[in-house]
Amino acid sequence: LLAARSRQLVARQAAQVSQARVRPKLNVGLDYIFIGARTDAALANNGQNAWLPTLGLQLPLWQQANRAKTQQAQMAVQLQEQALQAQTLALQVQQSQLRAQLKGLASTYQLDAEQLQKAQQIFDLLLTEYAQTGQDLEALLQAARQVLHYQSHLVQTQAQLHTLAIMLRLLPQGMPMVSSGF
Repeated sequence: LLAARSRQLVARQAAQVSQARVRPKLNVGLDYIFIGARTDAALANNGQNAWLPTLGLQLPLWQQANRAKTQQAQMAVQLQEQALQAQTLALQVQQSQLRAQLKGLASTYQLDAEQLQKAQQIFDLLLTEYAQTGQDLEALLQAARQVLHYQSHLVQTQAQLHTLAIMLRLLPQGMPMVSSGF
């Protein structure tokens, strides 16, 4: 994002330089010339240094070429602005997607926690029954598998939640935030 902004700034400066080339230029100056004394002729003011005023006018002769360079520079500015907007939009879409995934995983985590609690209650009841009667070992093992399944799924969902939260924090900070209800 920072690189795109700096490319945009360079393109704008190139457009300004291109526009400056189209304008006529007037130069005014003063030159000082060192003159050595001539020995072969007797001239007035021989060997005296001189001040020379200068005046110059530059007219751009190739207007079409200059206009083309100006248009090219302006198009480069527009291209960089569009690239910056596209990159910002892509980051906003990515942020929205991450927030939606985070919200979905949060609800999945809550449902898994509720399912784990119910499976744990069933397991506790079956364990109490097995301790008293010694029957239904198969149902007790099935309930234990369910508890382990929900615990495993809960840990995986929690890891995904943390990963998404980190990804959201790593998005560029200079980007306008998209509001979501999360």
